[in-house]
Amino acid sequence: MNAKAVILAPVACLALWHAVSLQAQVTNPPYLSQMPTVEGVMRDVKGVDPIDTTARQAGVLWQLQGVILNLARGQGRNDFQLAPAESRLSSEYRTAYYSVW
Repeated sequence: MNAKAVILAPVACLALWHAVSLQAQVTNPPYLSQMPTVEGVMRDVKGVDPIDTTARQAGVLWQLQGVILNLARGQGRNDFQLAPAESRLSSEYRTAYYSVW
């Protein structure tokens, strides 16, 4: 192994650890990685006309923020004990719901 490889190996490991650590923070708790974005809901949920589309999108957004709250309660936490990422996503869903509705 040459001197460059010896120096770069720890740096590469640190960079990988940092990337994994950031990913873990983004999806903490892990189930959040499976939740759709507001943009995804707005893009993918369509009805037969604009009113039906709006109603469906609002319903999905309301249900999704409820899912986060119910999963937190299932872990023995209340609405005020959400993880920061849960609180942020729940707030995004709720804000989009009120905007759509």
